Amino acid sequence: MSPALLLDTCVLLWLLEGDSRIVDNQDLLFLLNKRERFFSSISIAEIEIKKSIGKLNIPETYLDSIRDSSIKEMGFFGVEAKQLGSLPYFHKDPFDRMLISTAIQHGMTIVTSDTIFCKYPVQVYTI
Repeated sequence: MSPALLLDTCVLLWLLEGDSRIVDNQDLLFLLNKRERFFSSISIAEIEIKKSIGKLNIPETYLDSIRDSSIKEMGFFGVEAKQLGSLPYFHKDPFDRMLISTAIQHGMTIVTSDTIFCKYPVQVYTI
């Protein structure tokens, strides 16, 4: 069975918005339709922090839209947090490091536009 997909926060937002980086990418659309898709509670934390400081304008109903899209939710727990201590420090963004840790722990492919993810021991699909 192919690994499940963990969507990076930017990819999750683009998917919700119908962004051309998603809808015009036939390979990605094929992949998204063939594999189980997940978002992390880490992405929700990142979205809420960016909303609160004025860096992101998104409807209050965005979480309902995510859940209605059949993308499943993953939590961030102790085992994923512990993994952070052994990750090389290639990436400074703590949200991305937590997503990478989650993908590693669960054998998932992470879908992102950030090529730095490829430096980590995780399967990456880069947009």
